[in-house]
Amino acid sequence: MKYLIPFLFFATTATAQTITFDTLYFERVDGQLFQITRTEFDNGSYSQTRYAADSAAVLKLYANEIEREAAKLAEAARQTVTIPAFSAQSIRRNNILNTQIGARPIIDIQNRYEGQFLETASNTVWQLRSPDNSVQEVTFSKTATGQLIYKAGEDANKPAILFGQIMRLNNYPSAGQTLFLFQLRDRVWQDIDGNYLLRKVNPQRR
Repeated sequence: MKYLIPFLFFATTATAQTITFDTLYFERVDGQLFQITRTEFDNGSYSQTRYAADSAAVLKLYANEIEREAAKLAEAARQTVTIPAFSAQSIRRNNILNTQIGARPIIDIQNRYEGQFLETASNTVWQLRSPDNSVQEVTFSKTATGQLIYKAGEDANKPAILFGQIMRLNNYPSAGQTLFLFQLRDRVWQDIDGNYLLRKVNPQRR
């Protein structure tokens, strides 16, 4: 019986040929557990190794790996809880510095991230998908003081605060509420629960 356990999947460049697929799995034959490692190359060739494996060692290896990954995710989850407090503290610091020396660190950060929101390509728009799968078109602009603002559908303009790869949409989805999004990848932002998705799209390709 073969037990396929994803372990390594990657593509990399070697001197003579490129690895296109690399995996590790286990096979039990006549009560003996074997570890199989198979590497495939872009020219169609492959190499495969087969070793006798110890069940207890394999169990411990994967149990430890699962536990380590769970610890990472738990730490990430704990960090997300602090986002509202981080946001409020950052805004306070921004305002204090603006009062003391006339400089705003949040605007300095915004200037490095705002390009994707202010570009005006005629064939693309920002769209925000809500938990009920409804979609609103969102436009971004700046106030006379340089603050990034957003307009969702027919709503009025509201502040959009960029802290880098975290963005705060004030008064969304309704007055008094705040939506935090993080940058998932280029021109794609999402809330931590995956309920809201903001992305730049070409409406003609939907």
